Amino acid sequence: VSKFFGEHEPHGLLLEGVVQHLPRRLFQVIVLPIASPGRPAASKLLAQVADELTPLGLNFLHTRRTIAEARLDVLIYADMLSEPMTYFLGFARLAPIQMLFWGNPVTSGRGMEIDYYISADIMEAPERTKLPPSLEPYSEQLVLLQGQGIWYRRPEYMNDNFTLLAP
Repeated sequence: VSKFFGEHEPHGLLLEGVVQHLPRRLFQVIVLPIASPGRPAASKLLAQVADELTPLGLNFLHTRRTIAEARLDVLIYADMLSEPMTYFLGFARLAPIQMLFWGNPVTSGRGMEIDYYISADIMEAPERTKLPPSLEPYSEQLVLLQGQGIWYRRPEYMNDNFTLLAP
């Protein structure tokens, strides 16, 4: 879920490839973009690669009810601190497992509602695993993806040899 899944929006760009390449034998992927008036809620690629696209409105209670009624096994917030809707949705338990992606690279501080924080091995200091529990920077259990934990699509103006094409 995010308000920033539209074309050329930061969280959509970070996650398009991740969504596209999740193994469908293990996951059914439902993208929950929060609509912004006057623009499509999700990028063309996210809309194409999602198993289901459920645009959410700007009415908090309706959006919360829509997510709860979807009866998701896992709910992943692409970001939680960028805008009010996801910030306040994050105070509710809307799925048995709730995760926060590093769209905002800080903990949610909500260890009771958000179970896992998805980061990347090169974004975390190696010595952080040696910190005493009192200095743990995350309220969630940390999950590290390999590399940067993102998967950008190749720009349309670049061929397979990474040579720029004429616009």
